[in-house]
Amino acid sequence: MFLAGASAFALGSVVGGALTFIADWPILVLGAIGLSLAFFYTAGPVGYKYRALGDVGIFASFGPLLVLGAYFVQTERFDLLPLLFSLPLGLLIDAILHANNFRDVEADRRTGAVTLAQLTGEQGAKIVFYLLILAPYLFVLSLGAAVSPWVLLPILTVPAALKLLSAVRMASGETRAALAAVPQRTAQLNLLFGALLAVGIFTSGSF
Repeated sequence: MFLAGASAFALGSVVGGALTFIADWPILVLGAIGLSLAFFYTAGPVGYKYRALGDVGIFASFGPLLVLGAYFVQTERFDLLPLLFSLPLGLLIDAILHANNFRDVEADRRTGAVTLAQLTGEQGAKIVFYLLILAPYLFVLSLGAAVSPWVLLPILTVPAALKLLSAVRMASGETRAALAAVPQRTAQLNLLFGALLAVGIFTSGSF
């Protein structure tokens, strides 16, 4: 695992260097921030995953940072609209992490890790998950009204989202085993939601 991680970092650095050469220094700054967030996620002395800040780092890395970086490479400028479109994606990806932490709350407690799911308690963790799943649809509704009806395509995933919410709602104490497949199903929802959002953006010609 160490070699796989080191290889990924090395390959990412090479690709990042090439993109910096093509698109200029802002990509270097974004890459450095992303590299720091990835490395210090678990590495000491920061290890912010274990300080209940993992959700913040994941949201920033896989939402605004990733989308703005990709947008800048292609356009060589920053804009507000791609930042707004990055928010629902970041929230759904964070929902994957939160579902995993909620499922593993006892194991994390035994190892001394502190997560948001621990701090909020069972009911609080459920509410956080509900918000992470539902908020992206509010963003899509707002952006659809402001940009193009095509952006509303991710609404087609609402049935899958409701099934996830139901699974989390029923999980309690001894029945927390119901959470076993929730992280994977949340990842599947994120993939479908993101794909439909990309199709909607492309079809609308918003960029």
